[in-house]
Amino acid sequence: MDTHTPSTNDRQARRDVLKAKRRYGVIYGVVAGLSFAISNWGVDAFLLSQVNALQPWLKLIVAILICLPVGGATGWLVSRLDKPLAGVILWLAAGGVFAWLSVANTFQLYPTLLARFHPDLQPFLKYSIYDIIETNGTTVYIWTSIFWSILGLIQVPLLERAVFSLSSFSKLMPFLVCMVLIIIGGLFVDNLNNEPLRSPIIALDQTVQFAVDKRGQEVDSATARRMHLAALRDMQDLLDQPRFYFVSKFDSSFGQVQIIIDFAGERVDCSVVYNQVGFCKRVSP
Repeated sequence: MDTHTPSTNDRQARRDVLKAKRRYGVIYGVVAGLSFAISNWGVDAFLLSQVNALQPWLKLIVAILICLPVGGATGWLVSRLDKPLAGVILWLAAGGVFAWLSVANTFQLYPTLLARFHPDLQPFLKYSIYDIIETNGTTVYIWTSIFWSILGLIQVPLLERAVFSLSSFSKLMPFLVCMVLIIIGGLFVDNLNNEPLRSPIIALDQTVQFAVDKRGQEVDSATARRMHLAALRDMQDLLDQPRFYFVSKFDSSFGQVQIIIDFAGERVDCSVVYNQVGFCKRVSP
């Protein structure tokens, strides 16, 4: 009886270690997915919310709903296989999903959901995305594959040490490394996909807000030209209305972006060329 007790305890200990590794793997993957979602769309959502963009948090919510299960499943599977090479392969595969999402969420899912939530806006959503999906998706994958490869390579040894460590900091270290690594890669993706559509909205809002703040006051011609106030000449009666913005269409280089301003149901179409407000005209509700 005594000879069997150690082996039974050993088997139980091994099972506990395996469970701990897989649990840590899930957390590791969830942290990776959450970091990718936040670095891609978190900053974008916050900045757009400051200028009354339409549904600014929608892309982030969609990203979290997809990135967390994909990341968690990948982290769990890598820990289950317990091989660094498998980690590289599986995280590169997950990186393909994230690369697709980074483009599709901004240029496909967001306008589709926007039209679903606001059917009256559908005629204004004229995204042309075929070239962007391929070129930006490939660029994102090539760039982020470096980070996914590193993430997969270090997962098994990092979590191995964390499971057996008695130090709280050592147990947290894999998740901190994972977070920093993915955030670095994710911020590049934000600059590639979201910033070209975010900056024109911010530039337009600065012009509109300036016009609201200076309404009824004398503005010198140099300042008026610098702030492109002439573009708003035909919409002075709308400036006191609540407003929100959304991108209507854009060219393949993002040099010209059309933005709709909704003033409590009255819509104005504004052209922003390289973040300079060009002209605005009223459009049918």
